[in-house]
Amino acid sequence: PELTRAQKGFSYEGYSSLFSMPVSLMSATLYSEAVWQRVWAAEDDKTLRRAACVGALAVSVVVFFFGFVGFLAVWAGRAGDGTDPNLYFFSLFSKSSEARLDSMPGLMALLCAALMSEGAV
Repeated sequence: PELTRAQKGFSYEGYSSLFSMPVSLMSATLYSEAVWQRVWAAEDDKTLRRAACVGALAVSVVVFFFGFVGFLAVWAGRAGDGTDPNLYFFSLFSKSSEARLDSMPGLMALLCAALMSEGAV
């Protein structure tokens, strides 16, 4: 459907969402018990800083990888207009333009995604 005039331009709702999303994510992280357990369990400040840098790098690499593979799926024509954008990564491993579980690499990707999401719990 066509976007309305209010949806195309800058709006109060748009700016408020740009503010509220990062604030809510930072607040959730700061008040998370798991983060502070790691901070207080660190041997010293040097170890804490090194672990934080390694963790930030690892998260950045994983997020980039999944996003880039989704981009490759669109570029290769594996993800069409009818494909849910959340499934672009899995559509690269599918034999059709729809994201279906019909190959062994697709099954392995699904298992890896399930294991990674369980590790975050």
